[in-house]
Amino acid sequence: MKKFLRYSIPVFLLAITGGAFAANDNKQIRHDFSKYLIERSWSNSIHGQKESRPWFWIDAHPAARLDFPVLDKNIIVLSGEDKAARNYAPYWHEGSARAGEMGVSYIQGVPENFGFLKHLKSGDDFVLTTTNGQRISYKIHEIIVTEADTISAQNGDSNVLILGTRFNYKNWNDRGNIMNYLVVAYSKKEKARHPDVASL
Repeated sequence: MKKFLRYSIPVFLLAITGGAFAANDNKQIRHDFSKYLIERSWSNSIHGQKESRPWFWIDAHPAARLDFPVLDKNIIVLSGEDKAARNYAPYWHEGSARAGEMGVSYIQGVPENFGFLKHLKSGDDFVLTTTNGQRISYKIHEIIVTEADTISAQNGDSNVLILGTRFNYKNWNDRGNIMNYLVVAYSKKEKARHPDVASL
C-alpha cells in the first residue's frame, strides 16, 4: 500500500497540474512546475549529467546559476536561445563570452523572470556558478536604461557580465516606451572600466 501511494501521489500531482494547464491556463502553477523542472535539471547538471534538459522537447539546458545575496534570490540561466524556454528562465546569449572567459557575457530575460533587476543598484555584489562548480563574484558597476535595440560591448581584456531585460516604462515616466534595462557588472578580480557600448 505504501509503495502504491508513493507512486500514485506524483502521478496525481502531474494529472492535476496538466488539468490546470488545459482547463484554466493557470500561469502560477505552470510557472512553479517549470521552475521545479529547471531546478531539477540544474541539480542533474552539477552532479555530472551533461546538458540535462528541463523538458525533453526543448533544446536548452542549464548554463549557470545567479545568486543575489542582497535580494536573497537565485535564478538558473539556460543555454541557447530556444524561444519555448525564454518565458521560464533567463538565457545565455549565443555569441557572447562564456562564463569565466575574457570579454563580455550577456544574459537576457523577460520581465517575468528578470524583473527583479530593477531592485539592484550600483555596488551590489552577486555570484555566478557554472555547472562545473566554478564560482565568479561580480560587482555591479552601473545600470543603463536605453531604447537602443543593438548592443555592442567590447572589452576583450576584461570579464564583463551584462544582465538585461525590457520594461514598459509607462508607469515609471508616462512615456510608455519599451526600454532595455541593463545591469553592467565586472568580475571582482577586474578593475571596473566603462564598457564600450554602442548606441547608448
